[in-house]
Amino acid sequence: MKADRRAWVIWYRHPNVPNSWARVGLLRASRMADGRPGSEVGISVHRDYRGMGIASGQLFDMSPLIHRHFEGPVYAFIQMDNEASIKTFVRAGYLRRWGTPEYGENAAMAKYWWRATK
Repeated sequence: MKADRRAWVIWYRHPNVPNSWARVGLLRASRMADGRPGSEVGISVHRDYRGMGIASGQLFDMSPLIHRHFEGPVYAFIQMDNEASIKTFVRAGYLRRWGTPEYGENAAMAKYWWRATK
C-alpha cells in the first residue's frame, strides 16, 4: 500500500542572484480521511514569497503526480473568505465543487477539485 501522506519542500531561486536557493514553502497531500478514493492537498508559502505565482505553479506541476500517487481525485478544502487561496487553486486548474452560495449562505468551506486532463 502506498503512503497515506506525502510532503514536498518548495524551493525558490531568485533569477538574478546566483546560488540563491531558499526553502519557501511546503506542499502536503494525504489520503481522504473517510476512506474515499483520492487525496486532499494543502500548500503554504512564506509570506515574503507570496504573490509571485510560486504556490499556483507548484500545484499546477504537482497535482498530476498527486493524482497518480493516491489513485484518485485531488481535493482542496478552503475557507470561503480566503480569497488568496481560492485564487491560487483556481490558477492551478482547480474547479469549485460545492460550498458556493447556491448551496447555502452559511457554508464556511468550499471544496475545490483538480480534474485530470489527458
